[in-house]
Amino acid sequence: MFKINSRGSARRAPVTRLTLLPLLLISACAPLRGFPNDPTDAQVLIDQPLIDAYYSPTETEEGRRLLRNQIISGRMNAYESSYSDFKRRLNGDANILNLGADLSVLGLAGAAATTGSIATATALAAASAGIIGARGAINSDLYFQRTLPALLAQMDANRARAKVPIVVGLRQSNAAYPLAIALIDLDALRDSGAIPTAIGGLTQQAEAGKAAAELVLSGFNTTSAATCLQKFIDRPEPEGHTNKVRVAGLARAVGANLPLDISVITWVADPNTDPNQLAAVARQVGCT
Repeated sequence: MFKINSRGSARRAPVTRLTLLPLLLISACAPLRGFPNDPTDAQVLIDQPLIDAYYSPTETEEGRRLLRNQIISGRMNAYESSYSDFKRRLNGDANILNLGADLSVLGLAGAAATTGSIATATALAAASAGIIGARGAINSDLYFQRTLPALLAQMDANRARAKVPIVVGLRQSNAAYPLAIALIDLDALRDSGAIPTAIGGLTQQAEAGKAAAELVLSGFNTTSAATCLQKFIDRPEPEGHTNKVRVAGLARAVGANLPLDISVITWVADPNTDPNQLAAVARQVGCT
């Protein structure tokens, strides 16, 4: 493995290359960024002829609607493909990294045990320790192991919620849902499938769960309006999120003091909530 120069000293280029292996593993691990690859720049170039036609003064409203839908569909497909690739790499990179690191550690440890040079054995052992440390840091930073399924589920839920206004907008006229608004919603969809966003969603769920648990100690609001609203906002995602937003807006419209940092779940379940406000909101969402 090592060559001896004219002065009898060992050349350690191979060891140097081995010690660089952790850096190569780290650089190959794309999910360190926490976001899927952004295909927007490529899509802008693809969409430019459609965008130019959309803003043409001679284009009809129906023509603009069709062009808008074509642009939206293309970008949604690009974002979906990028997100699917991101999820596969999140699942796969941990296994590849661990396998590569394990094999490297075994090889370096074996070489260190069989070499006759103390200096060489020390260098190989140091490289082995570096790989072990790099693997442990990456696994911790990327939320692999037990936390990954929860993060993936939250990212899927975030994306499902982000798709709602876009899908609804596709059915509307161009005047009701112009391309400029659609692009804003598409940006929100692009950013919804990211690890930091998922962590924020999980944190909000934990805080809502804590508030709900605290209400158990103080008692639930058991009026018919509160019970009906609780079922209304407890529906599966993304419908449940949409219903929560609707109830929060209606509550503020009838005068409820509902700051942005107060969960609508807490407002509905709190026994001290104004019963007249609860009843007014319940009627507007169809509760009898």
